[in-house]
Amino acid sequence: MQILATLGRIYGADRMIPVHSVQISGVSYANLGEAGLDWLAEMAAGGGRAQVFTTLNPAGMDIENYRNLGISEEFAVNQRRVLEAFEAMGVVTTCSCTPYLFGNLPHFGEHIAWAESSAVCYANAVLGARTNREGGPSALAAALTGITPAYGYHLDENRQPTVHVVVEAEIQSNPDFGALGKAIGDLLQAEPLGKVPFITGISEATLENLKSFCASIATFGGVALFHIPGLTPEADQFSAPETQIRISHADLDQARQELNTAAPDEVDFVSLGCPHLTLREIQRIAELLKGQQVKRNSGSPPRALSRAWRTGWATRLLLRRQGQSSPRTPAAWLHRSKAASQRWRLIPPKPVIMQRERTASRLACWILMMWSGRRSNDPRQHPPRPFDLPRPVDR
Repeated sequence: MQILATLGRIYGADRMIPVHSVQISGVSYANLGEAGLDWLAEMAAGGGRAQVFTTLNPAGMDIENYRNLGISEEFAVNQRRVLEAFEAMGVVTTCSCTPYLFGNLPHFGEHIAWAESSAVCYANAVLGARTNREGGPSALAAALTGITPAYGYHLDENRQPTVHVVVEAEIQSNPDFGALGKAIGDLLQAEPLGKVPFITGISEATLENLKSFCASIATFGGVALFHIPGLTPEADQFSAPETQIRISHADLDQARQELNTAAPDEVDFVSLGCPHLTLREIQRIAELLKGQQVKRNSGSPPRALSRAWRTGWATRLLLRRQGQSSPRTPAAWLHRSKAASQRWRLIPPKPVIMQRERTASRLACWILMMWSGRRSNDPRQHPPRPFDLPRPVDR
């Protein structure tokens, strides 16, 4: 509570507000070290328990496949200790930077307390939820208390657009959206234009497009909220600000060049999915690599990859070294948080934007419900909502 009260005083909050969900960052043992791990263990041992549905950012390694990725056993042991501490506090160890794909999908207008810059941007802009960019400690504090200080993007006045961004270039693919995020972000960092762009010139976008854009504009511009008429739920509440900047084809080409600086003759390492890939992106990669074989094993968010195994897409990706036996479905990818499973029952929230996103998000929530079987015997923890999907039968 001291963490939250101090933040409230620093930012001039006049009250605390309840939150509906939390996403915690600062999960890697490489970041926490022994001091951070001791603090987590102390919180868990002292009876700290999540008061709202809480998910977790990626760990410092692939939980199942770390040996093939060169992670030492010593680090793996310490990383598991971190996850066990979070589990003891009732946190669902999704280990993903895209919580909105794994059941943590807030309603429009709900107050939440999320860490992870790209997820914060997605929640604020695409879903219309309300959160500041929390750090790991403040997110955990919000999870344990169920409240957060009322400042920043929780308040109406701070969600108004500050600059009108006119996109003159054609934006279609994920690389286009990534380059656009960098181009806008660089301009916002260079000039005192505010951090809430009102973007016109984009007529359509998929979930994957917006995920890529959120990651890019949050990274290069520190943006946690934007508005796009016709695509984001709050855009219709505002008119375009008078201050205007334009993004041309030349700006987009320059951003692409700056994002691609590696020499083309040899690739030492390929990392796909930052933020984590959706099932549709895994399927697309599987199609592109059909009949091919990669040299090294790869990592992916546990629940997405476990689903990919079930559909056969991961098998096509051949996520194994040459000469290894056929891939299997690792039990650890179906890892469940026992402490959290006794408390939380996942209920897909009301969809608020495009049909494609609504379908994908509802499907992701339904899949997670079916796999995890997490439920609560107390209906007061999660009251029924109009768009709830049917609950899976007990197995």
